[in-house]
Amino acid sequence: MTVFRSVLTEQVAGGIVVPGSGRLITCLGVDDLVIVDMPDTLLVTTRARSQEVKRLVKRAREAGWKQLL
Repeated sequence: MTVFRSVLTEQVAGGIVVPGSGRLITCLGVDDLVIVDMPDTLLVTTRARSQEVKRLVKRAREAGWKQLL
């Protein structure tokens, strides 16, 4: 079990958690996830697909979510 600031994990391997909202993030039994938790948005993906985030950012801009990016 790992506890760091607002992150609590158990049986988790190879993941990245970025706690930016101040709320508690808990992960149980998941591997290779990337979780970015900001006050106005939450991103959850796998490490293998993390390079594709640029595509989502582009789509969010096109959909009018510019204030979040």
